[in-house]
Amino acid sequence: MPAPSPGMAQATPSFAPTPAPAFLPETSRGLNKNKLVLGGAVAAAAAIAAFAVLGGSSTGKLVITVAGPGGKSVEGVEVLVDKEVACTESPCILEKVPAGHRVLQVRAPGYEEKAARSITIEGGKEYAEDIELSPASTGAGLKVAAEGSGLELYIDGKYIGPLPQQLDNLEPGRRTVKISGSSIYAPYEEEVSIEANKVVELEPKLQLLKGTVTIELGDNAKGADIYFVDGSNKKPISTKTFPLSVEVPADKTYRVVAERRGYDSFEKEVSFTGGSSEQRVTIELSAAEDTSSRSSRTASAPARTPSTSQTSSAPSQASSSSKGTLNINSIPVSTVILDGRPLGQTPKVGVSVSPGSHTVVFVHPEHGRKVRAVTVQAGQTATAAVRFP
Repeated sequence: MPAPSPGMAQATPSFAPTPAPAFLPETSRGLNKNKLVLGGAVAAAAAIAAFAVLGGSSTGKLVITVAGPGGKSVEGVEVLVDKEVACTESPCILEKVPAGHRVLQVRAPGYEEKAARSITIEGGKEYAEDIELSPASTGAGLKVAAEGSGLELYIDGKYIGPLPQQLDNLEPGRRTVKISGSSIYAPYEEEVSIEANKVVELEPKLQLLKGTVTIELGDNAKGADIYFVDGSNKKPISTKTFPLSVEVPADKTYRVVAERRGYDSFEKEVSFTGGSSEQRVTIELSAAEDTSSRSSRTASAPARTPSTSQTSSAPSQASSSSKGTLNINSIPVSTVILDGRPLGQTPKVGVSVSPGSHTVVFVHPEHGRKVRAVTVQAGQTATAAVRFP
């Protein structure tokens, strides 16, 4: 082509290219974004603070109910929130509990302390907590001894069971103890105080209504005429089956009498003043000396004057052959009742008794009463001893 002439202008495009956008570097864009987020957070914090100041939902309501077993009311209760006492009664109503995680504890005297529990409170909401406390193990107890058979124990009107009984972990306080269920003892009732970490031992003195006299046959008693004497009433015992038990009112004194030809009469007094509901009588007869043969021996024997030693020893030998000896003692000293007959205080040594069974009752003013049965053989010594308590 021919070269353009110098005077001709060069052709110019009809549109100018649109300049490319100027993009910011990555670091500049991040700074702007962070500024926007920070500004939003500041605004949100300001809004929450304003909401709290105006009484908004930054707190919740909490109601705590505390009771013992069976819904029993609890005295002296303390409700703690975050280890601070918040209430001293139940129900505990907390109107404004700060939102968030809170630690709840409940305690009361005489009850086991519950483990702390964590609860989450949300603003503007209500929460209810029902807490049941269990009685604490105090070591308090009651031990009731048995004085007779058929007796039953009641505490505060509630049946516990037959005696003897020992109850542990009782709640301290006053308790009404009742003993009944036996036809031979009058009902008994007493109020006792149960203390923490202490076992109360109760040995009630029951009023005896009826007693039992048991009659058994000993040496030479078979074939004897036996009578049971009640005051002036002498009633013969016709049965041939022994031992024989007779139930009688306990407020009287009785006698057992036995008679047999050729033997000395037997008689023993029976009473229930010692508190024991049973008395045992063993009938033993000693052969009577023939009066006619004794007179004949006296007439035929040469007359002589007995020496002093012979005179004094003869009654002793006769007595020792038909009697026995009983030694009685207790630690500490107590009052003794032998077969219903008071003997005074222990020790008692060399008490002369008839052969057979005997009942010894030891009575101590603080430790109560203990009963021992002892059998004494003719010409021998037996011992009845106890240790209190």
